[in-house]
Amino acid sequence: MNPLDRFFARRSPMVILAMALVLAAAIGWIDFATGVYLSFALFYLVPIGLATAYAGRAYGLSMAVICATLGLAGDVASDGGHSLYPVWNAATRLGVFVVVVVVLAQLRSAHQKERRLARTDPLTGVANFRWFEEEAQRAMYSSRRYGGPLSLVYLDLDDFKQVNDVRGHAAGDDVLRSVAAALSGSLRPTDLVARIGGDEFVVLLPHTDREGAQRAIERAREQLTETEISFSVGIIQLDRAVGSIDDLVGKADELMYEAKRAHRQATGVAPPVGRNEPVVSA
Repeated sequence: MNPLDRFFARRSPMVILAMALVLAAAIGWIDFATGVYLSFALFYLVPIGLATAYAGRAYGLSMAVICATLGLAGDVASDGGHSLYPVWNAATRLGVFVVVVVVLAQLRSAHQKERRLARTDPLTGVANFRWFEEEAQRAMYSSRRYGGPLSLVYLDLDDFKQVNDVRGHAAGDDVLRSVAAALSGSLRPTDLVARIGGDEFVVLLPHTDREGAQRAIERAREQLTETEISFSVGIIQLDRAVGSIDDLVGKADELMYEAKRAHRQATGVAPPVGRNEPVVSA
């Protein structure tokens, strides 16, 4: 996402509409001041495109009507109201504006869909590694610049291969979807769940220390109790020893494998997730 897109993405539709209105009013004043012989109708496409691209089709259509009305008012004032030419011109401009809004809205919808597909795991609906990497970079920068804890959970399903071998891949897909739903349902909207491998997930928890991350994963485990799905986790809290996203993921991965080895050495009953797994904290 480029800086311009990021700027407008952070604004509400009403704020964007207000910005478009100010721009349209400025164009309307210039159009009126220059008289009937110099048309600025083409420039109205700027506020119309702004409202459509960043606020939606409904706002774009509203701006189309407003801009056509402003153009009509300027033409009537310049013409003196002695003919119907301004009305015809306004109707023509409105038709063009509406077509532009519809085309831009369709392009915007297609772009958003493509962007979601590029950033989302198609099987589970959670983020893929690309999306996770982007968010992790921002979260690590924010944590180091402004303070506040940041934790990462690396999660791997226990005996997942056996599920695929015995019950089939369709059953394995159902297990993955169940885990993704349990993680997403037990976390905050600001947390990010991502599937980064066959049966491996990571959870990024901004403004959360190790203990908070453990509690969050425990809630997900409780949702999966009746499904007999178990998993091993490694939890790490960002500290100065972690220099990059690869370091953060790698250390959490190592901790997860330590937990998995501990599970395998047990008597067949996995210890409660979030209590006995190895963890690292700052």
